[in-house]
Amino acid sequence: MRHRSGMSTTRVKKWNPYCIRHSAITDDSDHLPEYALKKKVRWTMNSKQGNRYIKNNMGDELKNKILEHSGIKVTALAKPQMVARTCGSCGYINKLESKFCENPTNGCHYPQTQLALDEIKAAEDSKLQVLRNEIVETKAAHQNELEMLNGQIFMMQQYFKSYDEKVESYHEKVEQYISQQNREEERRRQIYEILRKDNPGWMEPYLKTLRGPLTKEDRKRLMAGAAGCSTA
Repeated sequence: MRHRSGMSTTRVKKWNPYCIRHSAITDDSDHLPEYALKKKVRWTMNSKQGNRYIKNNMGDELKNKILEHSGIKVTALAKPQMVARTCGSCGYINKLESKFCENPTNGCHYPQTQLALDEIKAAEDSKLQVLRNEIVETKAAHQNELEMLNGQIFMMQQYFKSYDEKVESYHEKVEQYISQQNREEERRRQIYEILRKDNPGWMEPYLKTLRGPLTKEDRKRLMAGAAGCSTA
């Protein structure tokens, strides 16, 4: 509408700097609880000033239902999706499908996804299982070698025991033989002594036999000596 003087009669809402604070508090009342709102705008906890803002707080869900009832369809904002992954070790920005860090400068190779961590864990478990199997096999092999060595030691002990028994039996036989030889030697000595006393010079023909073949005279003397020994 225009006044007769030609000036517009449209009414304009008054504005002042406080409107900025009022709008900010109104927006915060949709997201912050009462105590947080009062602390932010420096109100005391028993202040009733926040009721003019908080009582009008309807929340996004209630607002959307009111708008839908009025025929206004509100399209939900799409949630932000990741397009890259930042390495937690070196800070390099990797592609979303990268399971490990692809930093070309330092070769970080840090796992970026849970799947990569599971693969690393599975590989470590596999290596650990291989080591356990090797330890068990080595222990079994050492046990078998120990049993074989114990068996060989037992056989050697039995062999040496039988060898000692044989040596002892041989020693006894040698002692018996030596004692027997001593007795025989003593018997010969006694016989030689008797022959020397009864038939002096009887050994001369015997000694001649050691020097050369026997003659007829030597044979006769030996026969005579033997006959004399038998009569004695």
